[in-house]
Amino acid sequence: MEEEKMDAASTPQGDGEFVVRDGDCMASIAFDYGFVPDTIWNHRANASLKSGRKDQKVLLPGDRVHIPERQSREVACAADQKHTFIRKGLCETLRIVLLDEDGNARPGLHYVLCIDQKIVKSDMSSSQGLIETPILPNARAGKLIVKGEEAEEVYELRLGSLDPIESVTGVQARLNNLGYYCGQVDGIAGQLTRAAVREFQADHNLSATGKINEETRNALSGEHGF
Repeated sequence: MEEEKMDAASTPQGDGEFVVRDGDCMASIAFDYGFVPDTIWNHRANASLKSGRKDQKVLLPGDRVHIPERQSREVACAADQKHTFIRKGLCETLRIVLLDEDGNARPGLHYVLCIDQKIVKSDMSSSQGLIETPILPNARAGKLIVKGEEAEEVYELRLGSLDPIESVTGVQARLNNLGYYCGQVDGIAGQLTRAAVREFQADHNLSATGKINEETRNALSGEHGF
């Protein structure tokens, strides 16, 4: 029964004209079309997509989204005066936490963060090991260079490329991100994936069966952050 749920979640949801690509999320789609994410996500034509995906931040390539028509809005303003208009939904926030092998924060490390081949921040990690910066919603790739305690560390970032936790690929990607190596993210729950699931389950006081069940997905999502 669990495997049937995972397969169903790996099937594209929705029936709109826009086809989700790898790296897309509702924020990036809305940004490209001039909307705030909730406007598209809560549109009645996207009810089936919203029901199937639950989280607008994590879509599956092949999902289909209805893009509503943009509507003009008139605002009464006094003549010969200066007026300020604020555009909503311009930036998202990228948060990265540096931890050691025991899960302890790594504070005070100098880093350089590049997004889409541009340096966006050069600073020190916080007392909690946190790196935080605003980024454009349609950012696709990044590189984090950290001057570690012993050597320089380089991390390649694929922004928006995480599949829903209900899919096998979503589980595999989160396991790999957390250091539970399960090989290539290919959607096949093979030997490596089952071994990684067992290790994760044992570390989180779950029954170490190697099977991807609801309890395991909830713990994995909570540990990963989403």
